[in-house]
This record gives sequence, structure tokens and C-alpha cells, in this order.
Amino acid sequence: MLMFLASRAWQGGLRRLNVLASCALVCLMAMNAVADQDGAPEYRIKAAMVFKFLSYTQWPDSAFESAESPFRIWVLGSSPISDELEAIIRGRLVNTRPVSLYEAETAADVTRPHVVFVSRDAERYLAGLSRITRRQPILIVTERDGGFEKSSTINLRLVEGRIGFDVSLPHAGETGLKLSSRLLSVASSVKREEP
Repeated sequence: MLMFLASRAWQGGLRRLNVLASCALVCLMAMNAVADQDGAPEYRIKAAMVFKFLSYTQWPDSAFESAESPFRIWVLGSSPISDELEAIIRGRLVNTRPVSLYEAETAADVTRPHVVFVSRDAERYLAGLSRITRRQPILIVTERDGGFEKSSTINLRLVEGRIGFDVSLPHAGETGLKLSSRLLSVASSVKREEP
């Protein structure tokens, strides 16, 4: 009986921790969105969100050469997010891994990515990027105000005057990525199946 009670207490503690972690993520996203209205640049908020997505995405072990390999974020196209990401990742680790940032002008320039942020001016490369990275564990993040492109996993957009994001679970599954339920709980919308 004592073990049963201890087990129930442990499970209750874990549930409380999960709720607190979810609340912390919601607060972070809300603070980011409110900061935009107070004059913080749009791309500082987007960079913070892209960085946070690393913690809430699970890549298969095969996506890394070794336990010390960094996360590689690529920015495809010209975007102010590069400078903002550079400032955020400097000296920081995600799940014990460092984070490296790269820039590319075309999809063919992108090599061994974990995340590719596709700027508005590079959307024309999405189809090519999708062919190059087909069935590889890569988180593709776009910023289309009009909604998802077929090969996007997460799309950042304005939602009621704030920066929000949509998630495509079919694309995540196709690429072998697992997205945290905490991330899904604060998404503006979650696409669960292909039409």
C-alpha cells in the first residue's frame, strides 16, 4: 500500500511538472508576441521561436554524427533573422549540443541541416529543398502569411496582430521528427493529416 501511495505521489508530481513546463512555454510565446507590440523587431521574436523549437523537437540519433555534433540551423535567403539567431545561439547549448548557424542563397547550398529557416524571398526554393531533403529529419520553418507550403513543418505568421505558428504533423512524421505535445499545445493551429 505504501509503495502504491508513493507511486501515486510521484505520478502527481510529474503531472504538476508537465503542467508547469507547458505554462512556461505558453508564457514564453506570449511574452514574445507582446514584445512585438512594444517595438521589439519581428525577427528577434522569430529567432527566439526558432531557437526554442530545437528544445521541443526530437531528432533520431542518426541525424547527428556524434554525441558532440552541433545542431545546424540554416537560413535560406536574405533575412534579418540571421543576425538575431547569431546573438541568441552564441555560447548556448540545447540538450547538451552547441548550435551552429549557416546561410545559403539556394537550396543546393544547404548541407546537413537540422533546421532550415526559409525566408520570404527564398520560397521559390522550397520545392528543390524538399527534393534534396526528402525523408531526412529536417525541421523546415517558413514565414508565409498565407499559410503552409506543402514542404513546411512549422510556419510563422501573424495571428491577430501577434507572431504565432502553425504545425504540420504529417510533414514532421514524413521527415522522422517528433514534436513535443507542449509545442503543439501553444501552436495557432495543428495540421494532423493531409487533405
